[in-house]
Amino acid sequence: MKQLLISGMICGILFSCNHQEKVAKTLYNDQNKSLIQEQRAGDITMQTTYLPIQWERALGRNNPDAANELSFRLHIVLPKTSGYTPKTGMAMINADTLFGLIVGTDTLLPLMAQQISNGNPAASEYLVTFKRALPERGSVMRLVFKDWIYTSHRMEFPFEVTRIENIDSISNRL
Repeated sequence: MKQLLISGMICGILFSCNHQEKVAKTLYNDQNKSLIQEQRAGDITMQTTYLPIQWERALGRNNPDAANELSFRLHIVLPKTSGYTPKTGMAMINADTLFGLIVGTDTLLPLMAQQISNGNPAASEYLVTFKRALPERGSVMRLVFKDWIYTSHRMEFPFEVTRIENIDSISNRL
């Protein structure tokens, strides 16, 4: 009886984890409404990913302010041509001037924005964190990238608040 009970508990845990993983994958992969947004500007591809509340915990770090923050990762893939260089000659920039988050009628400035040193000059990455201020469920907020480095375009990446709340709920339970 005890073995049957333990087997049932293990199956329940595996089913529960597997179910939450499937829900998370659906939230991230659903076309046009996903938590991963991709846009092109000429031959440059930009992909923005929403990072759920507990993303740092997965890396072994504890952030006590995680519940009060919204974090995004921007991945920029430059063309494979060898002679391509960004439009600026500066090695260092103030990355926080490049980003904003449109929430309802407000535009929030980032708490932190930094370029990630990934060792790949053809694929720049940025980590951006904003104060958590979600509008009502069902609305859309937009991550704004004022790109004067690579394309001279203003890029807006829409994210549905309902999906962000759903993935954060799953993230907190894992």
